[in-house]
Amino acid sequence: MKPRTAVCIAFLLLLSACEDRQAQQGKTSIAPDVPSADGANDQRARSEFKPNINAFDFRAAGDVQKRYDYEEKDLILTGGCGGGRMGLGFSDTSKAMQPDFFHFSFETGDLPTGRLTGAAPITKVDWTNGMVFDPRINNNVANHFIGTGTVTVQTNEGRAMNGRLAGKVVAQVESVRTGETAAINASFDINLGCVL
Repeated sequence: MKPRTAVCIAFLLLLSACEDRQAQQGKTSIAPDVPSADGANDQRARSEFKPNINAFDFRAAGDVQKRYDYEEKDLILTGGCGGGRMGLGFSDTSKAMQPDFFHFSFETGDLPTGRLTGAAPITKVDWTNGMVFDPRINNNVANHFIGTGTVTVQTNEGRAMNGRLAGKVVAQVESVRTGETAAINASFDINLGCVL
């Protein structure tokens, strides 16, 4: 074999090895287990959620059929805390004004100022269980449930978007349109340090 040919073959083998290494490094990997609000490990990849949501789970039980849940990759976080109150929302905005629409939010009344931990009363819970067609206006309207409940904050550390807030919401809600009722259990783990 000529020296020039041997050098070319060696170069091609080296190039191929580098490409394999880059391909392996570029693979999407599952993030370490994300502790959910109830302390159990969440096996889902962090990349399924937006960067400021580590984990979110929502369950509704009762005489209501859940029309639409949410797509984790499309879920956005809204709200925050301050001035003695907390208000957080989780919405799948990719389906806004379509039958498959999800929104869940809660807000507290006035709370003692400082770093919130433990249980606190929720003055308003808001759940949009999809959209329903209203022939009177020839358009979709929110299948809207409202109620009250309790938020239990289990982790609250750091400040603003450099912090972490994790907890659970338990609430009772009723449909504005039909009177159907539901019991809601939700948990969240977000990148937000809450100081009231």
